[in-house]
Amino acid sequence: IYGPILDMKEKKEIADISAKVKELYQTWQKNPLFKKLYNQINHPDTRDQVWALKFEQERRAEQRPLIFKLFER
Repeated sequence: IYGPILDMKEKKEIADISAKVKELYQTWQKNPLFKKLYNQINHPDTRDQVWALKFEQERRAEQRPLIFKLFER
């Protein structure tokens, strides 16, 4: 399914993450706030914006001076 590029370790990590996502979804699916967030992340009109914002936040976090990173933990 993932192609020959991924090794067994990566496939296992993907399977583990998928299982966690499924568990979270099953646990929280009836919560209205969760439904709203889930729909926003997965809806074709908004998902690209949501993921772009996530990657931009990660990029900014990586550019912060090391001293700030030490206090985040």
